[in-house]
Amino acid sequence: MKKLLFVFYLLPFICKGQDTLAVPKIPYDTASKSYSYRIIEEAPGLNKNDLFYRAHEWAALNFNSANNVIQMDDKDNGKIIIRGSYKSNYEYRMILKYNYVYYLKFVIAITVKDSKYRVVISDFSTQSSYNELYSNFYKSIQNKIIDVNEYNYQKKAGNENPNITTGEAKFDLQFLNDIHVFATVTLDEIKKVLSKPAKADDF
Repeated sequence: MKKLLFVFYLLPFICKGQDTLAVPKIPYDTASKSYSYRIIEEAPGLNKNDLFYRAHEWAALNFNSANNVIQMDDKDNGKIIIRGSYKSNYEYRMILKYNYVYYLKFVIAITVKDSKYRVVISDFSTQSSYNELYSNFYKSIQNKIIDVNEYNYQKKAGNENPNITTGEAKFDLQFLNDIHVFATVTLDEIKKVLSKPAKADDF
């Protein structure tokens, strides 16, 4: 996940110096009534066992301890559920500059069957030892989107003192960007592993 780590380092700089803030499009699943990223892909020439082992190997290579993050490991039904977290940070200024470290928590569900697989990334939240100091941690994704859009509306209307402060809006935006970047890059990485064509000597 070196590419993902590089993009996360850039996020604080991407968010700086903008009058209005571009909100990433985070997919909303009406069936589960939750925000989630998903792909369903064909994998010709690969059976359920092939895909299951590939998914298992991806988890082992991308997390420090796969045994700690894999919550379901059901080979018979072809399902792996991973509950993990990713370290991120937010820089902000009051009188001094502060570096606020937190963890983006998520769930990855990989389901496989002969020649086909599905990956869903969902259940996003944050965790930090400073949670009690910053109420923004408790806001839902939907409320973060609403607040950033409200901030943009007030700025466009020329209101220099919007209800949502610039610091709050940028913190909300970084959390939304963290989700979007993590999910899209991770889905791309998993797709490359699971969709790789089978070889005669593949084992």
